[in-house]
Amino acid sequence: MSAKPSTKTNAKPKIFYKKEQQSFLKTVVADRQKDKNARRETFFYNHRQTDQVCWGTNNELRDQMQRFKKQRKERVLHINPINNKMKMIGGEKWYILVVQQGASPEKIEPIGFDTLGFGFDDGMFLVDGKIYVFRHESNRDAVYKYVMGI
Repeated sequence: MSAKPSTKTNAKPKIFYKKEQQSFLKTVVADRQKDKNARRETFFYNHRQTDQVCWGTNNELRDQMQRFKKQRKERVLHINPINNKMKMIGGEKWYILVVQQGASPEKIEPIGFDTLGFGFDDGMFLVDGKIYVFRHESNRDAVYKYVMGI
C-alpha cells in the first residue's frame, strides 16, 4: 500500500498592496541616491528567489546582455518592444524593459507578474515576465537592440 503525496501546502499567498509597493520603490531609489559611495548603478530588478531588489552597473549589464542574447538565439526568451515603457517612481522618469520566457510574443511561457509592476506612481504595469528598470532610456534601448539583434 503506497500513500499519495500530499498536495496541501501551508504557505500563504503573498499579498501586494499598491501603496506599499509605491513606497517600497521610492525607498529603493532614494536609498541609492543618498549613498554617495554607491557603485555607478544604472538599473535594478527584483530577484524572485530572494525577493530582494538587485542593482547593477553597466559592466554587469553587459554580461547580462550577452546571456540574454544567447538565450534569445536558443529561443528561450523574448523581449517584446510593446512592453518597453517609461514609468514614474517618486516623481522621476524610469525606463522599463520586460524579459519574457518563450520564442516570440505568441509563444510566451507564463512565469507570473513581476511584483515591481505594482509600485509605479503612474499606475500598475502588470505583464508576465521579469521587469528591469533603467535610469536612462538609452541603456534600456541598447539592451533591447543588442539582445534582439536589431
